[in-house]
Order: sequence, then structure tokens, then C-alpha cells
Amino acid sequence: MMAATLPLAAAPPATSPTPAPAHARVVRATDPQAVKLQTPDVNRVRKMFNAALMEYAGIKDVGGAWKKIILPANFVGIKIYTPPGHVMSSRSAVVETIIDGLELAGIPRSHVILFDRYAPKMEAAGYPPGQRADGVTILPSVPNAGYDPKPEISVPIPGKLIWGDLEFDPNHTDEDNQISNKSHFTRVLTQQVDKVINVAVPTTDPALGLYGCQLNASLSLIDNFRRLQRPSYTREDSLTELFSNPLIQKKFALHVLDSLIAQYAGGPGFDPNYCWNPGTIYLSRDAVALDALALQQINLQRPRAELEPIKDQSAYIQAAADANLGIADPSKIDIVDVKP
Repeated sequence: MMAATLPLAAAPPATSPTPAPAHARVVRATDPQAVKLQTPDVNRVRKMFNAALMEYAGIKDVGGAWKKIILPANFVGIKIYTPPGHVMSSRSAVVETIIDGLELAGIPRSHVILFDRYAPKMEAAGYPPGQRADGVTILPSVPNAGYDPKPEISVPIPGKLIWGDLEFDPNHTDEDNQISNKSHFTRVLTQQVDKVINVAVPTTDPALGLYGCQLNASLSLIDNFRRLQRPSYTREDSLTELFSNPLIQKKFALHVLDSLIAQYAGGPGFDPNYCWNPGTIYLSRDAVALDALALQQINLQRPRAELEPIKDQSAYIQAAADANLGIADPSKIDIVDVKP
């Protein structure tokens, strides 16, 4: 059974983004022994994550910490990232720790949806679509949840529609000429969850430089997205407009950067030649700050392979900061380190 019986979640009213604070607060937990042979140690990861969560919430109790972030009555989406496959996707050790913690906060597993874009990618990453025995639902946007006709996102960059896009017509006389400048949000976000926890991984993207928290909480939520990956004079403005959408700004309650294993080149697919094991988990309300830190760490690693730093490709991060959607200046990011 899929999640069709879940009640509709009310869309938040259209409002301007709240001005970003002068500094961003990030909680970081690190354990050098958390990953061995590219496999996270479940028990160590659980201790790391929960220590970071309790510090983030200022409450020395896992269930109480989650109650400060998510209401027990909420239907909760966990936005995972699965295109790279098993090793470099959102790790199950992190995701399962989140689900267990939500249950301690009074949120039943039947109120939790793990979601991403494509069913085959999710299954290959270890998240087979369907309802699990414990009640958690794993729901891809394509082909299961689909996209919502409203609200509509229109930006100047046109794109070719393909199967899976809401407005794609397989019976059109000329499939190759189905062009649109519109995108639509996944129904998981618009109709089935009240709050979302973002579990991103730091990896590279040939067009966008870094694919981290901001893109996992924006570009991964819409159809006709390929047009926003291509370089153009309006791409950064369009990505910023997308990320500023009230649905995203109101519903995303926490951003998690799963940096147990990170990749500094060769993405989005997994390439062991460019991976290293930071053994770190970051938590923040500020996706831009987490991406700025991830990009900084990736650029420190790139000289190992005689690669230039990633710069202009990830200009969307600074564009979001300029629009008061977060902090990109590392000197204004306050990192709180916790010991598991």
C-alpha cells in the first residue's frame, strides 16, 4: 500500500522569506570510527546524531528534542537523496535514527514518508518503494506520488518535457517538441506532509558543482528540473526563487548534512577514487550554511587529485545568501561541536 490514504496537508500562506540572521548556527558531531570500509557503524552513527540533535534543541532527551522541532500530530517527510546509489545516498543509519527519534516524540511510523524523485534510484539506494512492515512509507514522486498542478513555478528557462513530468503528453504528435517553462512540486510536499527533514549528502555535480542541502530541498522536489541544471544567465536567480518558495521555507524544519562519507569529484554517481570519510554529521536550520561548509571541505580535498576548486558552478549558494535565505560566509557560521 502506498500513502494515498494520508490526509492532505494544508499549504502555507504565501509570505516573503524571513530575513536571515546575522550568523548561522550549525551543530557538528564527528567520530573518526563511524565509517569502516565505506560502511557506517549504526550504533556510532546513532550516538553521533542524537548527541547533535539534543545540542541543537537544547534538550537532553531525544524525544523532547524532536518535539521542539516537530509536533506529534505532524505527518513528517524525510527527504532523502538517492541518485548516487547505495554508498553516496542518504545513509540508512541516519534515516533510521531519525525515524526512531520521531517515534519517541509521539509521531507514529505510519505518519512518516521517505521520499525522493525516481523509484528505480530509490530502490538501488536501498529504499524500495512501498509501505514497510513498521508502517513507514517509501514514496517516489515518479511514478507514484506524481506532481501537483498548483502551485506552478514559472521561470524564464524553458525545458523539454519527458515522461514523469506533469504536463508531458505521451500522445502528443511530436514528443520532441514538448517545451515548457513551468515546473510543479511533488504531491508529497504539497499534500501529504506537514513538515520535512532534509537528509542530504555532500557530493559533486558536473553542472552545479555541489549537490547538497539546498538543491535536495528544492531542485529535487520539482518536475521539468533539467532546465535549471544547465548554465544560463538566469539560473542562479531561478534556483534562488525556487528555494525561496513558501512551501519549502515553511515546511522544511531541519537540514541534516550526512557527511559520514563525502565525495569531492566524479559525482553525482559514486566514484571511490574521489571519496573520503569525514565521519561527520551536521544539523542546522540553515541549508545555505551547510552547503557553504560542504563546499569548503570539498575544495580542501580537490588538490589531492590536482583539481581546481569548485567556484562559479555553485554560485547559487551565494545567490541564496544574497536573498537572505541563509548564510554563506564561513566566518559568520557558528559551529558547535559535540562529542558522541
